[in-house]
Amino acid sequence: MKVFTSCGYQPESQVCGLYVSSNDSDVNIAIPSNLHLGAVDTINYRGVWLEGELSGDAFAAAISSKTRLGLDIAGATVLLTRKDVIRKALSANYLLIDHYRFWIRHL
Repeated sequence: MKVFTSCGYQPESQVCGLYVSSNDSDVNIAIPSNLHLGAVDTINYRGVWLEGELSGDAFAAAISSKTRLGLDIAGATVLLTRKDVIRKALSANYLLIDHYRFWIRHL
């Protein structure tokens, strides 16, 4: 945290939940046009992260893509104030794994 702070970054006031699913799906669900799945390849896992409109279909499509591509997880960050989106994530069998604050630097 000291490195980010010394470079002029500060944590946003809003807290997000990190929601992740390692479930598989045999159903091939098309990716909604208002959703982008970002590929993530780290030391610990390979997966897709949801960016855009987080709907029930979006969460299901991410799991479908994760399975089809042979990846480990599908995940999303959701503002804790978005109870409607959190319910959709939980309904799609995503689990809250941690809380997160984005670090930003004002230009």
